[in-house]
Amino acid sequence: MKASISTYPWDLADEGIDRALDNIQDRAGLTDVSLAMSYHVSTYFLPHNPVRQLYYGEDGMLLFEPDASRYVGMTIEPRVSEVVDGSDYLYSQTERIKERGLGLTAWVVYAYNHHLGRKYPDCAKQDALGNRYLSQLSVSHPDVRAYFLALTEDILNRCEPDAIVLESLGFRDFDYGFVNQKINSKITPWCRFLMALCMSDQSIEAASSADLDAEAFRADVAEYLRATLRQIPTNDAMTEPVTSERIANAFDGRLEQFIESRIEVATSLMEETISLVKSHGDIEILTTHLGNGPDPIAGLSARRLESLVDYQYVPPVPEAVPTQAAANDAGLLLNIDPAAFDDKRELESTVAACLDSGADGVSIYNYGLIHEEYLDWIGEMKHLWQ
Repeated sequence: MKASISTYPWDLADEGIDRALDNIQDRAGLTDVSLAMSYHVSTYFLPHNPVRQLYYGEDGMLLFEPDASRYVGMTIEPRVSEVVDGSDYLYSQTERIKERGLGLTAWVVYAYNHHLGRKYPDCAKQDALGNRYLSQLSVSHPDVRAYFLALTEDILNRCEPDAIVLESLGFRDFDYGFVNQKINSKITPWCRFLMALCMSDQSIEAASSADLDAEAFRADVAEYLRATLRQIPTNDAMTEPVTSERIANAFDGRLEQFIESRIEVATSLMEETISLVKSHGDIEILTTHLGNGPDPIAGLSARRLESLVDYQYVPPVPEAVPTQAAANDAGLLLNIDPAAFDDKRELESTVAACLDSGADGVSIYNYGLIHEEYLDWIGEMKHLWQ
């Protein structure tokens, strides 16, 4: 049974790799380390880090020294984090993890990247009104797709992981990545949904090839948004959900056509990335929960992807696990934040119930972010997976 913990390489470096791995392997009884290798902006409170208790992270970064030759001729160039102090920074950690007999999972964040969105705005998501979303790269852009595949291959060759987390390898929601939001006016769920749809030139081109006048459709969506966003929405509009029926009927059926095209765009990139990973050996694929059908926001088809994914992260909700397990071919990995539980009894009983209900493993979030005492809580329930 998989028993993993996610972590950032600066926590392992600051604390000392062997002391950190002692905590993970011996104290907590975990068997796998999910190590961030490409990450997004955050501000981190690190309660047991001996070097930095508060860390203002960078706005999109690689946590290793990339092979520059892989990116020659590409529009997008990676940014290396300030914490990387040499070519062996991450490599020395991954090698030590393997020497200790622990599994190594490469944790890779793709489209959620403020730095690359700002540096290459033409590669960022664009809504029907022409707004660029500078925290989100558009997976319909060929330069973005080429960069993601090069990054994946770079990590596979450099670190030779046992598994890889494919995070945000798709489109993102309307306000995903907004910093210190200043949205004082009400926006209906329907308008948020329409604004979340990438309508960059590349997305429009992809939709046009699917027998849709996508340029006219984009113009009609823009006209609707301009008129609607200027008005104070009614209470009914604020509570009306975005349903598959409404999508099917909107804009004379053209919205549904457009969404089908973006599902093809995002899902094909995920399939291509998984194929690349599998060409390097029997490497496990992990991703966020795909749900039970197409995701109109992310653009991912559960039907096409679930048989290609080894594990999906799900919250530790015992009553939901049986339904999730029955609906998916992939294993279910419980995404556990120990700080969300009042005491270790509640944590253990919840995890035990989820595992009994069909979950296939645990993933603890996150080594540097939790108090060390939680490692003892985890260690006392290691009999559940050992």
